[in-house]
Amino acid sequence: MITSMTGFGRSENTQGSVSITVEARSVNSRFLDISIRSPKVLYVYEDEINSLVKEKCIRGRINISANLENFNTSNKLDINNDLFDQYLLIVDKLNKKLENKLDVTISDIFKLPDLIITNDLNSEEEIKKIFMKVLNQALDELVKIRNLEGKNIYKGISKNLQNTKKISQSIEKIIIKNKSSDYAKFKKKILEISSNLELDENRICQEVAIIVDKKDINEEIVRLYSHIKLFKKYLDSKASQGKKMNFVLQEMLREINTIGSKTDNIKISHKVVDLKDEIEQMREQVQNIL
Repeated sequence: MITSMTGFGRSENTQGSVSITVEARSVNSRFLDISIRSPKVLYVYEDEINSLVKEKCIRGRINISANLENFNTSNKLDINNDLFDQYLLIVDKLNKKLENKLDVTISDIFKLPDLIITNDLNSEEEIKKIFMKVLNQALDELVKIRNLEGKNIYKGISKNLQNTKKISQSIEKIIIKNKSSDYAKFKKKILEISSNLELDENRICQEVAIIVDKKDINEEIVRLYSHIKLFKKYLDSKASQGKKMNFVLQEMLREINTIGSKTDNIKISHKVVDLKDEIEQMREQVQNIL
């Protein structure tokens, strides 16, 4: 099943005085790259966030944005006693060095970072439970969107692949139709070039055979069909095969370029341009596949 690497998921949950919102966005990336933006109280769950994202997303650049609001008006301010004791030790040391000339006011104490704390009536376990539930829902929505986008990509690529096969078949028909005329054309050119030379029929036939062999693109067409078949297999696979599909497209383009360089048939040259256009469209889509 084709899965896109682009998606968005959002979930929100309010329980009691706590409201948590999580947004999950994903874009293309060769590997799994996770970015988390959240308040400190939620950031402590970073390891669990990473584990859950890895389980659900596999690949892509995933941006997790979380927000927490606490409407509890009964929260109480308190002092972080452990931190306050450490600050006092530092003040005492400074006073000794400055011979008790250090002047510390209550205003200075309030400015100390993280000294004043809030005693939230909601326990950490309750907040974690709400957060993980919301995160799961946001990621599930993200995966759902990625799968829906994958269906659209599948339709587009299937059409391109079908066109690629049709164009390849039309090139094959041109080759079969012009086989005898190409031989005659090359023979005529050799006779014109060597009009002043005495060449027997066998030598002429040998030279024509060499030219025809160099211009022959049947092998490239056969390999192109093989690549199309393999690509279709990956396209219809139950597991998303973005990296493998991208590699097969490179091989298909290699065969098409060889066909273009070998042929001097204007109709085939035009078909080669059409093939390249179809391949390029598929490559753009495949870059977004998981």
